[in-house]
Amino acid sequence: MQNNLVMKFLTSINNSIPRKERNSFSLDQINMLKNSKYSLLNFAKVKTDLLPPFQSVTQMQMATRQEGAYASQKVRGSYNLLLAYEKFYEDIFSLKFETGNFANIKSIKNVAFKLFFAGLSAGDEILFPNPGNKLYANIAKQVGAKVIYYTLNEQEKWCVNFQELKKKDLEKVKMMWADFPKFPVGSHHQISEIRQIIEFCKENNIILINNNSHNFILNESPQSIFKYGSINDRVIELFSFAETFNIGGWQIGMMVANDSFINDFISFENQIDEGVSLPFEEGVINALKYEIERNFIGKNNYQYQNRKEKMLQFFEAIGCTLINENCSGGFLWAKILANKKTSIRFSEELLKKYSIFVQPGTDFGSAGEGYIFVTLFEVESKIEEALNRLKIDH
Repeated sequence: MQNNLVMKFLTSINNSIPRKERNSFSLDQINMLKNSKYSLLNFAKVKTDLLPPFQSVTQMQMATRQEGAYASQKVRGSYNLLLAYEKFYEDIFSLKFETGNFANIKSIKNVAFKLFFAGLSAGDEILFPNPGNKLYANIAKQVGAKVIYYTLNEQEKWCVNFQELKKKDLEKVKMMWADFPKFPVGSHHQISEIRQIIEFCKENNIILINNNSHNFILNESPQSIFKYGSINDRVIELFSFAETFNIGGWQIGMMVANDSFINDFISFENQIDEGVSLPFEEGVINALKYEIERNFIGKNNYQYQNRKEKMLQFFEAIGCTLINENCSGGFLWAKILANKKTSIRFSEELLKKYSIFVQPGTDFGSAGEGYIFVTLFEVESKIEEALNRLKIDH
């Protein structure tokens, strides 16, 4: 059985990955199209520029001197790491689970492939939001699954239209993907909507995967999907600490689910992967343990809020408007008001004239037409520079 799984995994990697759907602009195209008069200002960066907690880095450095520091740890994570996950969940969400409900993950991208590979067969279907992160949809396609999109739109306040969803043939649907907050829009799920999503998945025997990675950015009330459903439901919650603690390079996060699912997943993962090294685990334990005391996330959000305010000025200058003032996450979703141009045309003109790149909304699906996407991972001085360029050349 184990050998068969490994062979399936290797075959998938070598032979079954279709040509990836591409975004509107590759990095080479961006550099070709930009105005040579200016250096490129990329407002669609996906990695934060902020620094990790100093004390956590110090703890990580100290851990390098421990015995076995450079050996990989258990795939699931050390007992101390799982305890830190359990305590963090209790402190932040007031939810008391057991260590058996937690497992370590390396990144959302990494665990998405493993979940889809282990849980989907060729011909199975998975529900994804439109607009949404095409990266994860493409990963599902890599294992031979068919992606069925459910549309979110401004007219319906970016909420799931369950009447339309229930009209679809759901017989082959095995999984559904959701994001807290909704990506790329940044809006929050209404409590009634969360409960409907959970109930919909239970009724149709669908595994619900909730990506909670952006929940702590510009969000005064972070929430877990388990606040509205049972840990025994067919629900998996994923966290990456890349943006929460600015540690994308550490490749560490957590999965939360019922213990039976966790055990099955770890049995599969043990065949194809290794755990992270001890210093990274120790650094994250430190960050989780002292977050409430140090309010590191609050300090992060102070900087993100300042950048958001600057970006609102930028939107006004280019003829766009933020669709949701109370949005969360390290990104902003804005509607194009100027000249009713398509998302791609609008982005291209900004690039050619000012060497400023904003991502077209259609990179996130057809429902993104008429919108642009930016992240808050660029310093304020760069946003000021963009405003100055617009004033000079206007």
